[in-house]
Amino acid sequence: MDKRAVFDSINGRILDFVANCGGCVRQAHIERIFQYSLKNIRYLVKHKRLFQVNGGLLADEIDINPKMSMITALNVLCDLYDKVSDYSIAEYPTQISFVSHSGDFYEIVYVRQGDEVGIQASFNLQAQKQSKLKVSERSPIPKRIAILESFNQAEIVNIPGVVRFATTQNDSNKMTYFNKKVEG
Repeated sequence: MDKRAVFDSINGRILDFVANCGGCVRQAHIERIFQYSLKNIRYLVKHKRLFQVNGGLLADEIDINPKMSMITALNVLCDLYDKVSDYSIAEYPTQISFVSHSGDFYEIVYVRQGDEVGIQASFNLQAQKQSKLKVSERSPIPKRIAILESFNQAEIVNIPGVVRFATTQNDSNKMTYFNKKVEG
């Protein structure tokens, strides 16, 4: 593959990544996941394939409403990226699933203030479905990182498999982590 084909391939992967993440990510996310991608980012912005929107965000549409739950989950993924073997964008209530280099399966879950009961119910429903399967067909409970909007939520969130909590500080991309024992 020549240099231009490699460059175009990376551009395509970046555009797919942004689209799969809800159409809006931080530039730092792209730079972390796609090493040496600054030239690609500049090219995509110059040719109006990506648009710079408020606060270091890049979007695939000029008028987009950023999904802060996904952006925050990407902050966590990027913080742990050296330990990640593979990842995928997941379905609600999980934002991102990933496998660590040690083979452990993780889910990053965003818990909005006021949604604690609904998210817990969703995971309880999943657990009920698993319990109806034969033991040999059951999946182990993944390790989960729960992103909270406030430290106070840690007292009321009871999601199976949570090993760590994370919170953001004042809508920044700086995360604070604290441990929780594995439940369930």
